[in-house]
Amino acid sequence: MNNEFEEWGYKLIDLNLGFEDLIIKTFEECIRINKTQPRFDTDVSLPSMSIYMESLASIIQRDYTTPIVEKETDLKLIPTYSYIRKYFQGSILNSHTDRDACEISLTYCISGPEWEINMGDNTVITKIGNAVIYKGCEISHGR
Repeated sequence: MNNEFEEWGYKLIDLNLGFEDLIIKTFEECIRINKTQPRFDTDVSLPSMSIYMESLASIIQRDYTTPIVEKETDLKLIPTYSYIRKYFQGSILNSHTDRDACEISLTYCISGPEWEINMGDNTVITKIGNAVIYKGCEISHGR
């Protein structure tokens, strides 16, 4: 069993899938096609843009990240849904726990500067290519 994940409820990993630019371009194309505008979300201090179940993100989750997370946690997982959010400079994601479908969650930094994510009482620094696997329903987290 993975001690770090079990002990802390989260684990920082290097993911670097190699197609981060494609994820960004697909997100931007979905935003353009759907004419999505930044909107306020109760969890984020400034307007952000988000998409549930975007096709590429869902495929990446199912075929790429789920096997990695299973290996890192020694758990067998069932992918539930994907969610992509673009934060803007100065955005703060308020500390929260996730909905029941997010027992095991992954946040993946695909662009931008280093960013702190609070996991309970600890702070993890993420940079492009880093991901944090965490117990989404148990660990309070925010940026």
